[in-house]
Parts: sequence; C-alpha cells; structure tokens
Amino acid sequence: MRELSQNLLNKPLAIQAETIEGIANSGEKYAVFGVDIYQYSKMPPGGLVALPAILDKLIYTSSQICVKYAPKLFLPSQDSVSPFSRYVSTGDGFFMIFENPVQASIFATQFASVVRFINGGLFRDSIYSGTGELFARYCVTYGHVYKYGSNYFGRAIIDCARILSRDKLDRFLIDKHTHEWFLSQIYGIENLKNLSPAFSKSNLIGKIMDLGIEPQEYSLFAQIKNCIELKLEKTIAKASEFDVYAVFIELYLTQGEDKS
Repeated sequence: MRELSQNLLNKPLAIQAETIEGIANSGEKYAVFGVDIYQYSKMPPGGLVALPAILDKLIYTSSQICVKYAPKLFLPSQDSVSPFSRYVSTGDGFFMIFENPVQASIFATQFASVVRFINGGLFRDSIYSGTGELFARYCVTYGHVYKYGSNYFGRAIIDCARILSRDKLDRFLIDKHTHEWFLSQIYGIENLKNLSPAFSKSNLIGKIMDLGIEPQEYSLFAQIKNCIELKLEKTIAKASEFDVYAVFIELYLTQGEDKS
C-alpha cells in the first residue's frame, strides 16, 4: 500500500484535485477481517471497560500463533509491512487488513480458537472476569482499501462493517468478492482444509506456493478439519445489496506443540 508523501493537514483547506487523485491511486485490493463482539451492550460494566484490552490480548496471542506455525504466510518480506499492523479498532470489535483472503481466513480460525479456549477456562485471568462467555461475529471482505494519515478506509471496510451490522448470529461470513477470489486461487474456500502436509501431492500445489505457503511445513495451533460454504439470501444494508456466504469451519483444537 503506497503511502502519500504529503501531510494534508499542513495544506490549505481547499484540497487540490491532484491530492485527491493521489489518495485514489494509493488504494489496492486487500482482504479485510472484521470482528464484532456479539451482545456487547449487555455486558456488565466491568466487561465493557475491559473489552478493548481483552481484544488486544486476543489479537496478540492469535498473531503469535500465526507467525510461529505459518511464518512463510505471515512474516513480512523486506519490502512489505507486518499483516498485523493494519488495524482499525471499533471499541466492541476491530478490522484487520491482510494481503489476501487466505491470510485473513487463517487468522480468523486462530482468533476463534483462542476465544474458544478462553471461554473454556484456559488462559483465563482476572482481565476476563467481568465479560462472561465471549461470542463474536466474523466477516471477510475483499476490495480496495486506502490510507489517509494513520487511518484506513475504503469499500472493503465499509462492506465488512455493513455485513456485520446486519448479521443477527455469531457466524463467519464472506462477501462475493472473497468467494470469487478463493474460486480463482484454490478452487473454493473449501480447500483451506487442504493446506496441510497431506496436500503436497495435489495439483493445487503451484497456486499454494504462489501464496507463500510450503505445505510440508504448514502446521497451525488450530488445524482445519473441514470447511463448508453456503450461499445466503442477499443482504441489504443502507441501500447496499450484498451477496453473502456463510462459512462453517471445523477445527482440531490442541494445546501446546503440534505432534503430527
């Protein structure tokens, strides 16, 4: 993502056309992973206050798992930034901006697994005492994202927020653009479960290698056992219409080092 060299705050209020054009040209397509804590407003006061710190801890733990078990997918190259540095907090959730939907989806599985372990009592400490059991809505969208100063905006973030706002359950949803990206890259999101050592002889190996994954080294804290995608009815939010898909991912949850 190319950043603008000029500080717009030091410019006259009449923003010149070429400056606006520069912002527009700085946008590229990214995968946006959005999280919204379900029924946040019903938490006791202690939980409302603690939630931002809890989310920071969940993100940190999930990112460390991703870097440890899938370094070739998540560690930045010399000319790129960390995939965990593009972050937008919403108070009761967040958006993270990843290079591609595989990164976003794998991070989503790890984040959800950490939430599950915390709900089960593992890793629990005093910071979680006021929240009760945590439930979250998840969404991945794909599209243009722009940067203005330290802020991120763009269609992919807007779509992610609107899809989350219309969901009444704690589900993992993706938009049409994410669905089409997976179809073109690995023949569908269902093949996320095949990004494992057992997948090394598949004819999809070339496309996986293009994403920076070496299957024989691919191992995660929460491994994908099965992945199913279902197309839902069109979702309408603020006069926008979306084709939305529900994704059901079954995970192996294990503690400690992977023994396989």
